[in-house]
Amino acid sequence: MSLTRVLKRGGVPYIYDPENTKLTEEESSLPQEGDWIEVTNGNSLSMYEWHEPVEPVVYVAPKIRVITKRAFMHRLFLVERVAIRKSTDDIIIDIHEDLKLSSSVDLDLKDVKEALLIFVDAGILVASRIAVLLKDGTLAEEFKGF
Repeated sequence: MSLTRVLKRGGVPYIYDPENTKLTEEESSLPQEGDWIEVTNGNSLSMYEWHEPVEPVVYVAPKIRVITKRAFMHRLFLVERVAIRKSTDDIIIDIHEDLKLSSSVDLDLKDVKEALLIFVDAGILVASRIAVLLKDGTLAEEFKGF
């Protein structure tokens, strides 16, 4: 038995059997285009079993919310990175030092969001950049651990 798909050629339904590569015309009362059927005796299409259409499985990748420190720093514009490094503000220096010691950045952490708001208050970032910096990571940015 083989699972085959009903197709149409010139408006006439037929079954394309990939194992046999034969085309067989059917009556219009038989399965419709796109239906899957199981041929039960190899040659005759008068015997078949219906198979409910199966929705294709769509893989939805998990959201990447922990990225490498390098990936996070590359999200910042060069002028933003320089402004952070050159800042004389003790809070910004502390945030930068903390970032330098970390191996990853969890984009969902409250501390990360607060740090970005501090950068906005200091004039290093504009508020609209926060959403860009906190967007889901890519596979290339994902922190994979040690």
